[in-house]
Amino acid sequence: LITLSLLPRSQWQSLIHLDTIKARNKPIQPPKKPEAAPFFLPTLPGLSATPVFDAEAAAAAAQQQQEEAEDGTDFFTGGKPSATASKVLRSAPGAGSSRPGQPVSELVAQLRAGGEVGDWTSLMAVLRGMSASAIDRELRAMQVLGGEDEEDEAEGLRDVGLLLDAIHSQLSATRLVNFEFCQALLQLVLQIHGDTIMAHSSLLDAAARVQEALRPTWGRMDKLLQGVRCMVQFFGNLQA
Repeated sequence: LITLSLLPRSQWQSLIHLDTIKARNKPIQPPKKPEAAPFFLPTLPGLSATPVFDAEAAAAAAQQQQEEAEDGTDFFTGGKPSATASKVLRSAPGAGSSRPGQPVSELVAQLRAGGEVGDWTSLMAVLRGMSASAIDRELRAMQVLGGEDEEDEAEGLRDVGLLLDAIHSQLSATRLVNFEFCQALLQLVLQIHGDTIMAHSSLLDAAARVQEALRPTWGRMDKLLQGVRCMVQFFGNLQA
């Protein structure tokens, strides 16, 4: 096995076959839903330090909660769920935002920091230390969803563009130290953000730069592999 990133083969290959791994690990039978207790457990009045729970009242409360869940009412407010309660916010952990007071993941923070200085060393160190499922989760959290606030959408597009720039920088570097890892990462990025890239000209330009960098890189790789094959054949003949 010839490796340039010095990573275990399973680590970067898992990025390529992540869907197959998820399908293989999917449970055959759906998990059983445990019997949920009501939010407030009714207790019987008394002076004992140990609470005595009212089983009948608890069962009635659980039945009421189930009925309200079936007809769509809110168990806490007694009304229909509001639109704000079900809205997915980009400020959730992992998505990241540059607005004050909103958290960003370490990956997004290193991505933006690398874009400012043009150095992706810290970003690649973070990515190399993450599992395939963690990288997949972070990339999916960066998805640009329709109907978002204009500032959030512009921020998401900027992050995807920086990610493509980072991959371009690694593939066009003089030393191909992360070649196979970046190839697997690029495949996952295109799988998750392909529709977004096709819909925005700025991202299409970044993807085109990556494609242009790949063409001569494969030629360099072929020369390196040819040199390795010649050396192996030479030493093999010496031993014979």
